[in-house]
Amino acid sequence: MMKNSGVSMSSSHFSLLSLIFLVVFLSSLPYPTLSASSFRCNPADKTALLSIKKSLISIPDYFASWVPKTDCCHWEHVDCHPNTNRVTALFFDQIYVPFHIPAAIGDLPYLRELAFTDLDIMISGTTFSGPIPGFLGQLNKLKNLDLSSNQLSGPIPASLGRLENLRYLILSDNQLSGSIPGSLRQLKNLDLLNLSGNHLSGPIPASLSDLKKLTTLDLSSNKLTGSIPDSFGRFNSDKNEDFSLLLNGNHLRGEIPKSLGKLHFRVIDVSDNKLTGDPSVLFKENSTSRAIMLSDNHLEFDLSKVRFPKELNVLEMAHNRIRGKIPKQITKLNALRKLDLSYNRLCGKIPFGGKMQQFPAQSFAHNLCLCGPPLSKC
Repeated sequence: MMKNSGVSMSSSHFSLLSLIFLVVFLSSLPYPTLSASSFRCNPADKTALLSIKKSLISIPDYFASWVPKTDCCHWEHVDCHPNTNRVTALFFDQIYVPFHIPAAIGDLPYLRELAFTDLDIMISGTTFSGPIPGFLGQLNKLKNLDLSSNQLSGPIPASLGRLENLRYLILSDNQLSGSIPGSLRQLKNLDLLNLSGNHLSGPIPASLSDLKKLTTLDLSSNKLTGSIPDSFGRFNSDKNEDFSLLLNGNHLRGEIPKSLGKLHFRVIDVSDNKLTGDPSVLFKENSTSRAIMLSDNHLEFDLSKVRFPKELNVLEMAHNRIRGKIPKQITKLNALRKLDLSYNRLCGKIPFGGKMQQFPAQSFAHNLCLCGPPLSKC
């Protein structure tokens, strides 16, 4: 028994020495995971990304994962295509040091999404500023471009019109100036265009009506002049998508074209402008409109003749020159949750029923001769 036990202990000792030798030997071999052939990232794309990092060297912590000897498809803020392994998306937000758009982004030809958003929050000074570079127009596979909520200035480059695959263009809440370039008419696949919250001036290009796939257009809070183009009436009112038009906060002048009555808007916001004329073509009982906002203009029409959309949620028409009575049909709007008809020239008794008496007196205040609940008795 003792002899067999000794043999067993000797064998175990030999096995342990063999295992240690094997570990030491393998550790002396080249580390296989550092082989470039095992990386997904395309070498040309990695070179461009490292150039981007170099140009933004003042924010090293943001690019801590961008280590040259690692796979760039695993870096933060980067996405790669699962099959081609080309870089398809870059997402940057909450960078709190000043910088401009790096030129090396133009060397990523397979980008589909590019976002520099919410970068203007800083204790002092601005962060993401300067013009929108024209080289972005060479990223012809781009589908989504979001440069919102920054401090970008200067004009919108005409070269963006070359992005024929673009579906979403969001440049809102910057300091962009100049006119809206007519070249945007070439974005035939555009679904959403948001240029709100800038200093854009000049007329709204009639050529935007060529964008047949456009469902949401937001030009609010700019310095645009002129009227809403009649050509917008050429939009197909039979298409399934609803078209949203938001133009509040501009300095538009002139009438709302009757051609807009052909559109099936979901949201209409032209508030805080200098619009005149009769916008009653926007009111159709069978339309898809959910919100109609016309406040703070110089609109003049007889409200008595209006038929409101059945599914209307929001109706704001304060501070205009609207006359006549409030139609009884308004009591049938079961979805109505916000109403403001104040500061107009309305007269007569407020219709009783529906949700009308649930709205505060302020919703009807400062009219010529309105009466009845929630106002005083007639």
